[in-house]
Amino acid sequence: MISDIVCHIQELLEGTGYYSKVLFAELLTKDEQTFPVVYLKNGNYDAINIDKYNGVAWFRIGDVSIDEADDLQDVSCNDVVQATYPIIIAGAMPRKKDGATYIHQVIEDHFNLIGRQKDLAREIGAIGADFQLSGYTTNLETEFDGIDLNHKFSYFTLNVNLIVTIQQDCLIPCPE
Repeated sequence: MISDIVCHIQELLEGTGYYSKVLFAELLTKDEQTFPVVYLKNGNYDAINIDKYNGVAWFRIGDVSIDEADDLQDVSCNDVVQATYPIIIAGAMPRKKDGATYIHQVIEDHFNLIGRQKDLAREIGAIGADFQLSGYTTNLETEFDGIDLNHKFSYFTLNVNLIVTIQQDCLIPCPE
């Protein structure tokens, strides 16, 4: 299910037209610096090099929480749960690419990613899937702490929750 979610988010971000590259990343702390990386094979990783791209976005998934959805009754009478996937989307784009507009306009252009995701729900066998925006910032402290910032770029982070409503037996494998 996670791989389907990752592919869906990549497609949505690529569809904005702002990025030449969209990456699924993790944060790594090394020598008291935290920076986004893309993991390779055998425990190796590459730090994201913003200068390498004409606009780059990366995203990561935080700790997932699962709650019973008492107010929902599934047709099959199975227990229905809501899984919340906190997703942090970060972006850096050349200032010339966002032209005379401000980075807040670029962020607002991402708001159309928010809402029902019927294709994703169908793909993962869920009753529903919704993206909910919980906030955004141009404050560079978290995602960009260990990156050598180049002021030719505009930076932002979006905090989004993916709420997946699904039958519990679809989410958690049954004991054998």
